[in-house]
Amino acid sequence: MEKGICVLPDWIAKSARMGVRLVLLALGAVFMVSLLAAGLVLAVAAAVRVGWGRLTGRPVSPWTFRVHPRNPWGRSRAAPDSGAAETRTEPRASRYLGDHEVVDVEVKPPLPETRP
Repeated sequence: MEKGICVLPDWIAKSARMGVRLVLLALGAVFMVSLLAAGLVLAVAAAVRVGWGRLTGRPVSPWTFRVHPRNPWGRSRAAPDSGAAETRTEPRASRYLGDHEVVDVEVKPPLPETRP
């Protein structure tokens, strides 16, 4: 055997790669099984709910999540003013800009187009 050549590190590297692959495969399988279990729990809950509705003769309303697109914006705009007792008399721009002066931009005419 020549000096400096060793077979052991190659064997360790291959087994380490295989070990990492097996661990990742096991983690993926556990994640997939947990998703299937969560879906199964929801399906059983829905079936029990429908069965109870049929048994009692009551209508079963669907599970919904109602969202009105304007409601979050209304809450965020009303939140700072909801506890304020006084009304604001200063203009809105001065509240945000402080003492800075707002300068309008002058409109310039467009440059003539040059086509080759």
